[in-house]
Amino acid sequence: MIGNNKYTHGARQLDALVFYDYLQVKGGAERVFSNFLQLFESVEGVVHYIDKNYATEEVGQKIVKELSEHAPHRYLSHFATPLRFLSIHPDFLPPSKVNIYSGFYSPLQVFRSKAERNFYYCHTPPRHWYDMAKYYQENERWLVNWLIGLQKCWLESQYKSSLLRMDKVICNSENVRSRLFRYLGIDSVVVYPPCDIAKYHWQPSQGYYLSLARLENYKRIEDIVLAFCDMPDKKLVVASGGSLLEPMRQLVQEKNASNISFTGWVDEQSLTRLIENCIATIYLPIDEDFGMSPVESMAAGKPVIGINEGGVMETIQHEQTGLLLEPEFVREQLIGAISTMNEVNAEQMRHACTIRASHFSAESFNNKLKSIIWT
Repeated sequence: MIGNNKYTHGARQLDALVFYDYLQVKGGAERVFSNFLQLFESVEGVVHYIDKNYATEEVGQKIVKELSEHAPHRYLSHFATPLRFLSIHPDFLPPSKVNIYSGFYSPLQVFRSKAERNFYYCHTPPRHWYDMAKYYQENERWLVNWLIGLQKCWLESQYKSSLLRMDKVICNSENVRSRLFRYLGIDSVVVYPPCDIAKYHWQPSQGYYLSLARLENYKRIEDIVLAFCDMPDKKLVVASGGSLLEPMRQLVQEKNASNISFTGWVDEQSLTRLIENCIATIYLPIDEDFGMSPVESMAAGKPVIGINEGGVMETIQHEQTGLLLEPEFVREQLIGAISTMNEVNAEQMRHACTIRASHFSAESFNNKLKSIIWT
């Protein structure tokens, strides 16, 4: 249920308000936001905006309030969104016992919070300011980098101050815990994100490999696509969207690689079927924060060809639930890993995968989070 009406004074106190930047894609952070809403009996979500293509059934019957009815321009949103959270009118929100924040910009609302306690669930501090600053400098246009610099000058100190106001900072992995301390000097506690492992069931493979990462450069999508261009006997399904969707489609067309197909973003039911029916998934992001996709793959008994860095190292067990390539891998090594992960070898990892995925269940997440919030 979506709404944006102001509240009158004297509204009943909610158990919690849950804040997130905006609902735009169906990623792991958005699923965590949805899970937060299910944790409390009386709760409302607050976001800057909801993209018209976002499937609102993700949040069930919970109320999610939009601070703005329309999404700003892609680049302007990185200024408009923090400004909206900084300037929320006191009458816009009901009183709450607890405020939970996630994302880059929603924590700025804590300066106006009247909740009894405030918590931040950090998926990562802004990577374009910190660990990936050099990557953006080398891969983005001068205008984008100028805007990043302007945004950092305006927001960095406020972002850090907002985290210092929290009763507790929680993060999604040891990798992110390390970043928070390295760049901001902030201690945090790790609670791994929740995976709805019960909805996945192993199915015999239908002869294809699956890529689930967003189509962006830092996800190493082009490396995966080019590897399958060199293996016309092996099928790849790319089940996601992003800025590289059309360029990758064009590349596949130029290579005449009919073994590679793109679905774009799909609904949850279709995505679950794609995972259950694949041979294995491939997930090679640069220093991923955590990475929900490998856990979902393992929940379906499907191993993962991953990368030996970042949060992926905390989920995939090399040669037990998948294969880990070194970050400096060359295409021949990726091709070798795909060839090794054939249907027979993948099925032999089935039970180890489901056992490993059970460590990242929604039940475990909920219990750990409640113990932090209510103690």
